[in-house]
Amino acid sequence: MARPKKIGLDYFPLDVTFNEQVQALESLHGNNGLAWIIKFWQSAYKTEYGEVDSRGLLGKLLANNARLTTDEQDKIIEDCLQLGLLVKISDGIYTSNGVKKRISNVSKDREYAINYRKNQLLEKQPPNNPQTMPQSKVKESKVKESKVKESKVKESKEDKSAHLEKAISAFREDVLSNTQYPKDMLKSFFDYWSEKTPSKTKCRWQQQTTWETPKRLAYWAKRGEKFNTGQQKPISNMPKRCYNDLTEEERIKLRNGEL
Repeated sequence: MARPKKIGLDYFPLDVTFNEQVQALESLHGNNGLAWIIKFWQSAYKTEYGEVDSRGLLGKLLANNARLTTDEQDKIIEDCLQLGLLVKISDGIYTSNGVKKRISNVSKDREYAINYRKNQLLEKQPPNNPQTMPQSKVKESKVKESKVKESKVKESKEDKSAHLEKAISAFREDVLSNTQYPKDMLKSFFDYWSEKTPSKTKCRWQQQTTWETPKRLAYWAKRGEKFNTGQQKPISNMPKRCYNDLTEEERIKLRNGEL
């Protein structure tokens, strides 16, 4: 008898430091917002496709798990959509790009493991078994698989660099197309999010689990207005950064009131 198909994940990673979207959600709703998004992740990771139904009794159960009313939950969902933490599939059904990506990767690994075990069993079958795969075909399959892996490994650094520059160029056009915002704000937004990693293989925006440029720009502009109300020293349009992300020099400037 075949084993039942494994659905969802038994556990998922929870970073010790939350990203800017989660920090923004926590600032808007306090512990209620943080508790709800974690409960949402738990519900999503248990499913096959990472989708959560918030309609009817299922929605009440989701709200109750976070000790919230459905009205409070609806407000949190609205802000999560604006911050890019959630993606709407249809009315009342939501997911997260990060959740879907992890579930997809795990499903591929499981499928690979199942096929590998099948090939191992076929190799061990007696030669007179009519279901036995000819050994030459098994070897040929392994050779092809090995060549595919080698071709991926041989991808040159120059190709990766060229690919990254094309991605940055496309990202620049995407940002600058939002002409409803000031040019200096768009430039500072692009400069911040296009910063390359130390390995020069990715940019800051590519490391985010979710990304929608219009929503990011709207949030960026909103934070810029908040910090320029006159209640405190005006700063750049860059969203508030985590203290741990600052360099030592920036921390000294911050303590001296220069940042």
